[in-house]
Amino acid sequence: MLVVENLRIDAGRTRIVDGVSFEIPTGRRVGLLGASGSGKSSIASALVGYLPPGITCSGRVVVDGHDVAGVPTPQRPRTARPAMVFQDSATALNPMVTVGRQLHTPEAAALLARVGLHDTARVLASHPLELSGGQRQRVCIALAL
Repeated sequence: MLVVENLRIDAGRTRIVDGVSFEIPTGRRVGLLGASGSGKSSIASALVGYLPPGITCSGRVVVDGHDVAGVPTPQRPRTARPAMVFQDSATALNPMVTVGRQLHTPEAAALLARVGLHDTARVLASHPLELSGGQRQRVCIALAL
């Protein structure tokens, strides 16, 4: 379960996000939608613990019972690390390493099939730039799963 209460994100004296609250039950996958500049990426970055230096957050972010607001990912319990699929899949994947090496899990083929990539052997042997943008996005979703 993910619970966000009164999340505020600041860059110095500039408030980027002001008082966001929501709950996502365990096992649900959601998309965060909003106008350009509305704080979607900042909210997602705060949830996964990837806020850049100089950006602070307050409020509560509770993941599986752990309050992790402002706690960097490496310092969080393993069960309190939600995943995020970045908008630009080309920068989320290493172009020099095959998809198979980046997924590096025994379930890699099953994960790819689960996200609609059925030619799993070819995809696993491919470098990211050999795939279409949509295929790279699905690889990123498989990584998040």
